[in-house]
Amino acid sequence: MADFGCAYPPPPMVGTYTSHPPLPPRPWPQKTRSMARPVLVALLILALGGMAVEACFIYDLYQKVDPSAKGDAPLGHEKQIQVNMSSDPMKKPSKPMAHLIGASKPRKDGIILWEVKDRMDVTIMHKMKYDNGKIIIQKEGYYAIYSKMYFKETQQRLILHEVVKTTPRYPKEIVLLRSKRFPPKDTHAGHTNSYLGGVFHLFEKEAIFVKVNNRTEVTLLQPADNYFGAYMV
Repeated sequence: MADFGCAYPPPPMVGTYTSHPPLPPRPWPQKTRSMARPVLVALLILALGGMAVEACFIYDLYQKVDPSAKGDAPLGHEKQIQVNMSSDPMKKPSKPMAHLIGASKPRKDGIILWEVKDRMDVTIMHKMKYDNGKIIIQKEGYYAIYSKMYFKETQQRLILHEVVKTTPRYPKEIVLLRSKRFPPKDTHAGHTNSYLGGVFHLFEKEAIFVKVNNRTEVTLLQPADNYFGAYMV
């Protein structure tokens, strides 16, 4: 075989070890194994401590927000709440609104006049103006308009109750709401109520007012019997 110039690897040598056999693989260092467990324990303790601190913060916040969670609130705390509520000023409406009561005898043209200055405790006039029985619009928008009148029934003529608008855009009055009460058939004279309500689009400087057809039929017993108002929706 050597004649062809082919070289073969020598056969393995068996039984030719020296007096020392080959060493086994080196094991992992003992220090690495011994440090892994304390690190894991420390991380676990740190996580549990963080959860405990967070729970304490949440509990303290809940106690501050809801004092009733502690049981009956102390008397001093209750008095403090009452004082703060009574000292707060009345909150103003967020949108224009008006509410008038205490109607007086109508004018000759039938327009109802209202006791604005004498009824400041219940009269509301916010971002609107009052002029001789009329509510003047200061801001364009949709308004809910309402009116209630207390009448004395007669057998002579019908009772006419209207909410009317005047506008610079048109020369004549525009009736927005109307109620008709015809004379009763019997001879007994009594009293009746008329209520009107609706939603309308109003422009700036337009005026709305209440109008009746007979001045003597309006009953003025109590200020709250007759009222008129509007508010932006």
